[in-house]
Amino acid sequence: MGYFSKLRCRTRSFCGCAPLLALTYFIFLSACTDSRLEYPQVEVISLEYDDELTIKGSFCASPAADIAYPVKIMFIVDGSGSLQFSDQNRQRVVAVENAIGALLGQPNVYFKIIVFNAAVSTTPPNFGNPVPPPVFTNDLSTIMPGLIDLTKADTLTDYQGALAVAYAELLRDMTDIRNDPTRGPAELGRTKYVIIFISDGFPDPQCKVGAGNDLDPLDTIDGLNDICENQDYINCTLHVSDEVDTTVCNGTTCTYNNTLCWDLPNYATLFGGLSTLELMAGNDYNQPYQILAKVQDIMDLASRYGVGEMRMHTGLVLDPQANDAIIQLFGDPAQAIPLVQEMANIGDGLFMQFYGGDQINFLQIDYQSLQQPRVVRGFIANNLMALPNAQGYTVDTDGDGLSDAEEIKIGTKLRVADTDGDGYSDAFEEHRRSFGFDPLDACMPKLVDVDGADPLAPCDKTAPMNCNFEIGPNGRAYIDTDRDGIHDCEENNYGLNSSTPDTDHDGIPDPLELAFGTDPLLWDYERDFDGDGIPNGRESTWHLPPLSLQSNVITQARYRYDLEEVEKTVDGRPCYDFVIRHIKLAPTKENNDLNLEVGHNNIRLYIVESMADNLAGPPLIRTACINARYIPPSLKVPAGGEVQLSVVDENDPDFGNRDVDERFFKYLWSDDPIFNSDEALGNIFDPTTDCITPQ
Repeated sequence: MGYFSKLRCRTRSFCGCAPLLALTYFIFLSACTDSRLEYPQVEVISLEYDDELTIKGSFCASPAADIAYPVKIMFIVDGSGSLQFSDQNRQRVVAVENAIGALLGQPNVYFKIIVFNAAVSTTPPNFGNPVPPPVFTNDLSTIMPGLIDLTKADTLTDYQGALAVAYAELLRDMTDIRNDPTRGPAELGRTKYVIIFISDGFPDPQCKVGAGNDLDPLDTIDGLNDICENQDYINCTLHVSDEVDTTVCNGTTCTYNNTLCWDLPNYATLFGGLSTLELMAGNDYNQPYQILAKVQDIMDLASRYGVGEMRMHTGLVLDPQANDAIIQLFGDPAQAIPLVQEMANIGDGLFMQFYGGDQINFLQIDYQSLQQPRVVRGFIANNLMALPNAQGYTVDTDGDGLSDAEEIKIGTKLRVADTDGDGYSDAFEEHRRSFGFDPLDACMPKLVDVDGADPLAPCDKTAPMNCNFEIGPNGRAYIDTDRDGIHDCEENNYGLNSSTPDTDHDGIPDPLELAFGTDPLLWDYERDFDGDGIPNGRESTWHLPPLSLQSNVITQARYRYDLEEVEKTVDGRPCYDFVIRHIKLAPTKENNDLNLEVGHNNIRLYIVESMADNLAGPPLIRTACINARYIPPSLKVPAGGEVQLSVVDENDPDFGNRDVDERFFKYLWSDDPIFNSDEALGNIFDPTTDCITPQ
């Protein structure tokens, strides 16, 4: 029957039917008796055009971003007298100076120095009028007093007091950031804290319930028993003058029973300025379980405040040549190895051993800024020559955003994206007519926006300069900084950001928003402009019109995606296999502007990635460009209707038996730090060379 309809004659008896005289008529069958005529059923035969393309491939997430997020380094250094013997060459001081000197020039690295012995000093200080200065600093003049403190020595080795001060200062820093509306939790999530604790001995004084309680608290020959056993002596030491009548504190001195407790200008730093609730006579103090609990408290701050990373590294300076008299006086530092090692275990850090006279080196520690992994936020395909509408799609031969029907109506060339050659596309000028644009007049708009051009000079229609251009290998090329297909002059006129292909960061690239009618300046991915229950972002991904309702039949004919996460690369980046089906090909005309044949189609794939800690930030976008061809009813290139965009090498170990050939995906330019690398700079999309034509 060919393409025509068939008419069927049905009767109740089997006496036969007269032949049909014409396909478009039916006749009355008088030769049949006992018959009843029925309305004939029309069987419509429709052609099933092979007009769809399937794209298969693989890709991996982009490398993690090495962002200059804050790195805050806190040195907690033992300043007890025993270091005069175990570190006679001041190697711990040199190590701190070398580490600060190597990192000071980086604007995102900040420092804190805590020196502990009988007193605990902090640089920058933890007091001030009216408020203390910031906890960390990268100003050398502010750091210098802390480096000087490293050279001083005193009695005692107060771990607990030093860790208590460290905890308080870290808590103050995190609270300040969280309460700052310009920084807040987002900055905390990107901050890396590095704590380096170094000592040469066991904690001292070490108080333990039941040990030494029978000692005379008034025996102040060495004073240490009084620290552990007598609350009046502790109050005197900490200048808590209003708690005991026998305590007399005057200026910088404090006496108990006419005996000098301490004489230090900064008395608030004694034992870290701990309250009497923690340093209380008869209670434990500087016991290993207390010290390890302090380390755990510090580490817990990271999870409580959502800190990006927190590590505590510990070091112990040993002196194998120490004589018995020194060990008896200051203790054997080897006893501290299990304790200091466990501090590093709790702190997720390194334990280091140094020997007296040998170089102490803190530069082996990782001070790099946090690397933020990329996550794939979106994966979108779009045929530039098939503009979605309520009936499916309409043909756009030149891919400028105006359908062929619209171009015929307004008189522009449907085979040329920029009819008047002024650098503004026909779609742009048509949409901006009320602002003085005309797609048929190269001198409209009248004002030029080229640097150095004379706005009062008459317009030369043969050489219009309405849009910035540069001279490329093929002549004039209009500038498109972010390579998204929208000239900079057009983006500036729309109010878009020409340095990113997704101005509003909503995950829909700017060219798709302009073509589909959504707002590139508004985060409208989750909005539903046509009220059909499908968000704009999903409709754009499915190649459906976000501004008009379509039938269920059209909805069912949408682009369909299979995106499956597979193995990871050796550096932890996830890889994906994908299949995109039902990409409709449009029967386009010839394109004289790009020298493309009749039936050409240009399909773009977009991989939209964001940093894991900032999904609302500017995305990193890669694109693949595929040229296909379709002339109904039967010509299609590629003939099988399938494009493969990856190559898998089962023998390559670098990708876990998966080598994803990603040369098809190129970056659209943005201000992303990935473009600080030469590799990424050499992988920027160029539409004149990076579109592939499968056979």
